Amino acid sequence: MQDKTTPADGEVPEKKLSDVPGPSVIIPEGIYKIYTHLTNINLISMTLEGHPPIVNLWHENSEPQSKWRITYEAQYEAHIIYNERRPYDSLFVADYSDVFVEKRPIIYRP
Repeated sequence: MQDKTTPADGEVPEKKLSDVPGPSVIIPEGIYKIYTHLTNINLISMTLEGHPPIVNLWHENSEPQSKWRITYEAQYEAHIIYNERRPYDSLFVADYSDVFVEKRPIIYRP
């Protein structure tokens, strides 16, 4: 009988990141530009109008609204992403298509 945890060829499978609870990767704290390859306009930025400001895709630039400070909160096992133009406001997802920057409390969901 073959052991189900070992592949037939004896090779150990490559470790892959997944959506399991808990942090898989902890990003080093620092200031980042965040990019996507979804479109040719690929820099994640923040609008200057509206309340709360909307996160959108923008062309490459060096403006503070296109820079993000990423921290890790071990007590919540979560990264918090702050915008450099509004350093006390963090990124949050309202639903499947709306992402904003605003002061939000951290809500822990075990």
